[in-house]
Parts: sequence; structure tokens; C-alpha cells
Amino acid sequence: MKTYLSPQVVEKIMPVYQCLASDTILERCVAGETQNSNESLHNCIWRKCPKEVFVSKRRLEIAVTDAIEKHNLGYVKSLEAKEDSCLNDSFSLTIAERQDKRRISQNISTKQKKRKRNATNTNAAYSAGNQSLFECADKARAEVDMSLRRLRRQYEQLSQFLSGRIIGMIEAGWQARQVAGQLGHFDCVVRRC
Repeated sequence: MKTYLSPQVVEKIMPVYQCLASDTILERCVAGETQNSNESLHNCIWRKCPKEVFVSKRRLEIAVTDAIEKHNLGYVKSLEAKEDSCLNDSFSLTIAERQDKRRISQNISTKQKKRKRNATNTNAAYSAGNQSLFECADKARAEVDMSLRRLRRQYEQLSQFLSGRIIGMIEAGWQARQVAGQLGHFDCVVRRC
């Protein structure tokens, strides 16, 4: 090893290394699964703000906020939340709807592949006739409905939080431009609150 590590550093790093090198985590890696469920969110963030390019703290905060909003609410709801007339034209909404549909179908496809892999891995009697196509469609529809309900709840909570924060800042004497700059939102959204 080129860099010498002090015993104190090795003492702190070794438990993490042993955990990551455990057989259970390595088995999941062989199957092609990610170790961390946040990888999807991280992918959204780094697509907007690549690690290879230096950006300011403000730009990074805007990218993280936008990525979290799109990850939790979806593209259409995040576009509607911005409430800017130049962004809410029919073409932008069409693209956002397409992106949401693609994301949902990829999620369903991934879950179906995982279910199929688990069924074959457990040596269960798996065949095409065990589960009807209608049962699969009903389960997928129920999963999508549950995801949409969860997203709506999160959107409402986020809206209430942001509205309360904006109103509190304005009551404290901040101007609309200052609030918009601090929170990374457009002036028109702040004025509507």
C-alpha cells in the first residue's frame, strides 16, 4: 500500500470494510442488485449536477432540491409545482407525462423480474400457468395506485411545508425576491403564497 494508515484510522475503517465485505452483501452484488436503495435518488441528483464538474453550493442545492422533488413527486407534479407559465405549456406536460409513465413501467418491470428471479431461486414450482395474467396486472395496478397515493401525500406535505416556510419568512420582513433566492423557487410561486 502506498499510503500508510495509522492504527487509529484502521480501527475506525475496519468495521465498515468487514461489513461491506460480508457474504450477504457480496451475494446481493452478484445478483446485480444495489446495496443501497438511495442509489436511484443519487442517480437523479448526479444526472442534474455531475460530480466531474465543479459547481457552486447554490447550484448544487438547486439540483438536489429539484432531483428530490422529481424523485418523490414525479415529473408532472414537479412541473406543476413550479407554476411558471413558460414551463407549463402542453409540450412540457406531454414530455413530463411520458417520463413518469416510463419510470413507472420500469419500476413495475424491475419488480416483476425480481419476483421471477426469486421464484426460480427458491426452487419453487414456477411455470407460466401458476399465476394468471390478470392477477399480475391487478397486482401491478395496485402497486401503482399505492405509489400514486404515497406521492400525493408527500406532495401535499411538501406544499404545506414550503407554504408555511415562505409565509414565515415574509412575516419576518423578507422580500419576495429574497425568499425566492433563499429557497431556490421562482418569484411567482412566492408571491402566490
